[in-house]
Amino acid sequence: MYSFLTKNGQTIAFVAGVVLSLIFVILVMTHDLTEGLGPESFSNKTPDEVAEFSSKLTQFDFGLYVTYALMVIVAVAAIGFGLTQFVSTLIDNPMNAIRTIAIIVGLVVFFFIGKAIAPSVDSKPVMAAAESFSVTPSQRGLISGGINLTLIVILAAVGSLIVSEIRNLFK
Repeated sequence: MYSFLTKNGQTIAFVAGVVLSLIFVILVMTHDLTEGLGPESFSNKTPDEVAEFSSKLTQFDFGLYVTYALMVIVAVAAIGFGLTQFVSTLIDNPMNAIRTIAIIVGLVVFFFIGKAIAPSVDSKPVMAAAESFSVTPSQRGLISGGINLTLIVILAAVGSLIVSEIRNLFK
């Protein structure tokens, strides 16, 4: 399977993407409601009229369902291949597996650090957005922790890139 995907994986992905995109475009172009669809379709209408018109645009559902299905397939494949690689590394070289576990534990620690440094009081626009999406205070803490973890990891990546380039400069 691995050698087959190595040889043909990109071609299969490209062809599948083209076919699914063509099906989506054909569905959208041949639908009656999208014939004259443009910005003027939504101007001079009340929000209720726009919502009613938008709910009738069901030809876009195919694109959304394909996107959801592909996201699930990719998530399952990424987790499956990652676990397979981890187990094979654990069997072949346990020290490398311990490094992987240390990295995961480090990310969890950085997440809790990011959650701890998140502001306890949010601004009015953030509170308004949280209320409109029914986000609880504990969920806001998780979101802030995730955002701060992303920033910490980006800063660490940029810092390591700069350090490695400076080190290579003196070699």
